[in-house]
Amino acid sequence: MTIWALLTNVNDSDFEMYGSPEKVKELLPGAEVVLLDRAGIEIEVGDTISITYNGKVMKAPDAFWPIFSNTDSFTIEKALMAAGSKSLINFEEYAVARSKSLTYQRLAANGIKVPKTFLFFDKVDKESLTSRFSYPFIIKKDNGYGGQGVDLIENEEQLDRYLTELTYGTTYNAQEFISSSRGTDLRVVLAKNKYFFSMQRKSGDEKEFKSNVHAGGTVDKVELNPETIAYCEKISRLFDLPLLGIDLLYGQEEGDYTVCEVNAFPGMTAKMLLPIVKEVLADFAAGLQKGED
Repeated sequence: MTIWALLTNVNDSDFEMYGSPEKVKELLPGAEVVLLDRAGIEIEVGDTISITYNGKVMKAPDAFWPIFSNTDSFTIEKALMAAGSKSLINFEEYAVARSKSLTYQRLAANGIKVPKTFLFFDKVDKESLTSRFSYPFIIKKDNGYGGQGVDLIENEEQLDRYLTELTYGTTYNAQEFISSSRGTDLRVVLAKNKYFFSMQRKSGDEKEFKSNVHAGGTVDKVELNPETIAYCEKISRLFDLPLLGIDLLYGQEEGDYTVCEVNAFPGMTAKMLLPIVKEVLADFAAGLQKGED
């Protein structure tokens, strides 16, 4: 059985979680694991699909494991599936988790509290925003990552500036600002719909409204009460994904949470994520092996 581990860059932070390329291979015993930098892959589409990697012709693998970082392009993955390869990740579900607006729709339809949100594009009329939200409010890209493209709009001047920088073809969300959670949120990680651990993320700057680690925030492990755990497991069951990170915003009262977003690949340290990855990959490999028998 051949399994491709698709990375954004085989030398970058994709491996920080796992320690080394050798550690990645150890996670799938009994399989021939090939580590590929997606930038080196070329695919020719016609009557058949021809794949080359750094100039070498490659046979499509039995399966592939997409290790995402900051990419949301599924071209390679979909081409491999068209060639008969199987994937660890349900891409339809990943697309929902990647889109904040689709996530909010699914959560709200199932009784989960989300921020008031307005979806718009590059030709939006300013009044469409100011008639729905009072300052300050949030604007973020629909598929942003690590806090990138997220701004707190505090006045008309800032709004005008943001609107002049809108990009054609990009989807944006305007959203109410949950001031009670400014600079702080709760990241809850679940594996196979079961609570695994949780961390409070806090900005390193009291003036900063974002808590992302990528933006310089800090994290501290926290324990949740049974009610909050059950609530998060309910949310996790709404997504057909093996691993899910749920970001909760704090309300005015204890236990009053608003879901900020969900993440199919929550960025955490190796010590925290490795046990989850091992379990998920073991199930995946066992399922593939069963299919071959």
